[in-house]
Amino acid sequence: MATKARLNIFQIWNMCFGFFGIQIGFGLQNANTSRIFQGLGVEVNHLAILWIAAPAIGLLVQPVIGYLSDKTWGRLGRRRPYFFWGAILTSADMPGLIYDLVNVSPKSLAQRRADWVKVVKVWNRIEAFVTDPAHRDEAVKIMAGRAGVPPEEYAKFLPGTRFLSPAEAVAAFEKNDTLKSVYGSGKVADAFNVANKVYKDPQKVETYLDPSLAKEALADAAPHAAAKK
Repeated sequence: MATKARLNIFQIWNMCFGFFGIQIGFGLQNANTSRIFQGLGVEVNHLAILWIAAPAIGLLVQPVIGYLSDKTWGRLGRRRPYFFWGAILTSADMPGLIYDLVNVSPKSLAQRRADWVKVVKVWNRIEAFVTDPAHRDEAVKIMAGRAGVPPEEYAKFLPGTRFLSPAEAVAAFEKNDTLKSVYGSGKVADAFNVANKVYKDPQKVETYLDPSLAKEALADAAPHAAAKK
């Protein structure tokens, strides 16, 4: 009788980290989807229909996918191809729905501001590297290694991720009530959280956001870019 291979600590950590991301996705969905539906013009008394749609479809689709994945064997395993192809609603499809931000405590920012500006500069360099066609293959190889999938598979999903350039990131800090602004996106989430009693009092979204780091990093980069021309 063959024994099952034991996972090493890295494989277990990788699996848990993936589930951690899934739970964050579920949390964001539960916190924001109703407010997004309302922003798209859905009446409050119709929200329940939209919320039941996904479980109802899952009731029909999941048994079929489970049956097919049980019979699927390949270099990616049984479940991974289905997760990979079916589980992504990307930021490129809905820019502004979810912003990835650098989060830092006010104390750390006050004490080590210069270091945090350097963090933003490093990220800007990463964005430039990833979005440069000349480095695309290398970038895909690096990210695929982190995800544990072949580069050719990961490459199919790279166009689905929207990387904001430094200038676009600064523009996203312009104050308005649309999803093109981190302020507008934050207000949507805040209003929904208050309405659904996640917390009691509305939060001042602007007090949590500091565009000066992105602006400073962009300003410092401008003379270097000009010098290269």
